[in-house]
Amino acid sequence: AIATVSAGAAIAEKSTASMVPKFDPKQQRFDQSTFVGRLSKMLLGCDPSLLVYSGEEVKRCKAMVDDYDTHLQNLPEGVSETEMSRTLWEAQRIASAALHPDTGETIPRPFRMSGYVPYNGPICVA
Repeated sequence: AIATVSAGAAIAEKSTASMVPKFDPKQQRFDQSTFVGRLSKMLLGCDPSLLVYSGEEVKRCKAMVDDYDTHLQNLPEGVSETEMSRTLWEAQRIASAALHPDTGETIPRPFRMSGYVPYNGPICVA
C-alpha cells in the first residue's frame, strides 16, 4: 500500500512538473475545479516520503516559502522562474505536510496525511 501511494505521488509529480504555475502561497498549485487537479493535490499530500524530512529541513522549507518574493526576484544563475516556482511549490508541500497551519507547530508523524497509510494501514487491515 505504501508503494502504491508513493508511486501515485511520483506519477502525479512527474506528469505535472512541466506545467507549474508561478508560485503564490495564497493560491493552489493544481486547478481544484478539475478531478485531475484535486487528485494530484491529494496524491502529493498523502505521499509517505514526506515523513522522512527532518525538522531542520521543514524549517528551511518554511523559511523559503515565507521569503518567496526574494527567491523569485533574485534567481540564481542558470535557474529559470519555472524551476524556482517548482522548488517553492515543493518547499510549500514539505512545510505544509509537517506544520500545523494555524500554530506552526510540528504535527507528529502518525497524525499527518502522509502518515495515514504507513501508520494506520496496518491497524485497519488487522
